[in-house]
Amino acid sequence: MSIKKLLISLFLFLIVVCVIAYIPNVKITVYPKPSIPRWALVGSVSHQTLYVVFFPYEDRKIPLRNFETLYTNDVEIYAITFSDKTKADLTLYFYQEKEVTENNVTKTIQINRQKINYTMPLAKHQFTRLEVTLPTHKEPFKAMLIADGKPILFFNHHSHPFYVYVPRKYTFGSLMSERLVYIFSSLIVCLVALGLSHKTTQKLKVIPQINVWGAIYVLTFAIAFIFYVTYEMIYLFGITNVLWSYPIIFICMFVFGFFLTRQPRKYLILQRAIEAQVPTEELGIWEVVIAQNEMYKADLSLREWLRNKPKRIELKGNPRWTVRIKDTDNIKVYYKSITEEEDKIIIEVEDIHTWEIEQYKSRIKKVTNIVREKTRLQKRLNEYEAKFEVETDRKAREIFKAYQKIRAETLTFEEKPEEELEEEIRE
Repeated sequence: MSIKKLLISLFLFLIVVCVIAYIPNVKITVYPKPSIPRWALVGSVSHQTLYVVFFPYEDRKIPLRNFETLYTNDVEIYAITFSDKTKADLTLYFYQEKEVTENNVTKTIQINRQKINYTMPLAKHQFTRLEVTLPTHKEPFKAMLIADGKPILFFNHHSHPFYVYVPRKYTFGSLMSERLVYIFSSLIVCLVALGLSHKTTQKLKVIPQINVWGAIYVLTFAIAFIFYVTYEMIYLFGITNVLWSYPIIFICMFVFGFFLTRQPRKYLILQRAIEAQVPTEELGIWEVVIAQNEMYKADLSLREWLRNKPKRIELKGNPRWTVRIKDTDNIKVYYKSITEEEDKIIIEVEDIHTWEIEQYKSRIKKVTNIVREKTRLQKRLNEYEAKFEVETDRKAREIFKAYQKIRAETLTFEEKPEEELEEEIRE
């Protein structure tokens, strides 16, 4: 086994051990959202004093009613008195109930009892406020509020992790250190997810190609949606351990890794002649992937991709003469028919004579171009010859006229009598 495979196996083993060690300590508790009353008569009276208890929820305060469950540790008690009292003695009493059997008799007893006393100042005809921090109860407790010896409010208390204070006092250095640990651990999770995604894509025959920017937009909306869902899950299940965020980060980056992978693709050009009054051909261009010496169609459905069963392209007939396009890896095929089955596409290739016909048509086109060019050049030659003859005739006439003029000016003839001229002729 290579060192690389050994390290990967060790890393996965440590992850499994951590998960196994952590899962038994996980106890999922559902914390429902508090009901917000549209209107309600709240408050209790004791010794001419009205008491109202409020607890915070998001950005509001909600009155606590009898027999409700309180999930926060912080409450505010408002009181107004109509007497001359200046203070009130308040007691918060917490307990759990347990059924025990003694002498074949089942009875309920109180266990884990807690009692906290407070003194609240009062003012006649004026509201006063007392802020109270309750003890943290990780399990449900029954509770009652007693004012001057009279129970005025009965409720259940179960501390929600969302509202529990951190017991540790942080400094800026310790807070920054813990943040850096989370940031770098999240970065490691991202890199591992991208690496596993890359390894997975190498085993897939066809990978859907998606625009990277489109993938970034989708991932952004997915992160926003996950943030909203996570926030709601934190309140609903009280999830405050950062380990729960690592699987979410891993899944997002693992899926995003598919979008970053660029698989080399080729084009399969399909051409078929159709009988018609004018030359007509049917043309198709497919994106294909060559994997394991087989050709697969790159355009596949989500179901085919999830099952890793892309459609294989099978050339039937004489695939030896498929045309290779120069300076590319693309392929051109003249075909008779295409048959699509569940797991493959059968392309019946035309005979070799089809390629010869295409070559012949190419030669005809070449000869036609030569004849057309010859006709054009012959026309231009005739134009130049006609123009040259006209120009030559014009210049010859000009030269002849000049010659006649010079001859008339320089040459003279002697006139003789008619008798002498006849004698010379007879001689």
